[in-house]
Amino acid sequence: MSHEILSRAGFFYKVYCYSAKGFFISLMMYFTAVNSLFGLEASKEAVIKYEFLKHEEVVHNSDPAIRHFSNDDVGHSKIFLSSNNFPLNKKITCSLKRPLGKIAYRKIAEFDVDKEGRFIINDQVSDHRYFCCVSSKGFLPGERVFIRLCSSDGTFRKVVNFIPNQMKVSNDSKTAFVVAELVEFPPAFYKLTFHGFTDGEKIDLVSISNSERLTKSFEISERLNFMTSPDVEGEKAGVGKIIFNRKSGESFTLNLPWGEELYEYLLQVKDKVYSPNTISKK
Repeated sequence: MSHEILSRAGFFYKVYCYSAKGFFISLMMYFTAVNSLFGLEASKEAVIKYEFLKHEEVVHNSDPAIRHFSNDDVGHSKIFLSSNNFPLNKKITCSLKRPLGKIAYRKIAEFDVDKEGRFIINDQVSDHRYFCCVSSKGFLPGERVFIRLCSSDGTFRKVVNFIPNQMKVSNDSKTAFVVAELVEFPPAFYKLTFHGFTDGEKIDLVSISNSERLTKSFEISERLNFMTSPDVEGEKAGVGKIIFNRKSGESFTLNLPWGEELYEYLLQVKDKVYSPNTISKK
């Protein structure tokens, strides 16, 4: 399926804006288009932050403003955006871009910042530090998106980027982890990065996708550029499993969906929730 067809695939994703008393205004965005890691540009004064929380972390969170989303998109992760230093007395437009689907910035929310730095949403003063929540539902696993915040007078501009539907597995102590980013689709190509591994450490890899099975050994290094595609020629869909075996006996297993399997996350016909799989010890 070409990018042109992909860009016309119907789907939805959800963005929520906070209102004054702990209630929320749901902005259900319907488009006919295709959806960290953290990046900033432009103004040095305002710092835009995001918190990536799994569903269970939302449900058991101590902040009622976060727990409110416990029953929204159950099972799906949420990303909460905040800032402690927006320019004062400005109207801010929040737009989202999905480069993987060739989708330019589209407005998802709008709010004002008063003279005291508080958010004004639908003429109500918010008592929360969050100005936006993005649900991972409707985004492809590993897909990076960009959110741009601009003032109406053009004096303020800020961009953050992150992966709503994260593909990450870590060890029990959280000292080492593997992250996958979907950099092309279709066909599905993933870029893998390794964090917390020792330079020169030898890894034995096993890749299984439908009937295909490949094995390979490699060494961790700063120059390592690891790209992989789980697609199988002549087949329409599947979930590749890539297994990284360390000499210590620790094993990371990461699911890499491809083909029509990926489209199910985009279209959400089955309310599909991505799971990166597990980590185990021999």
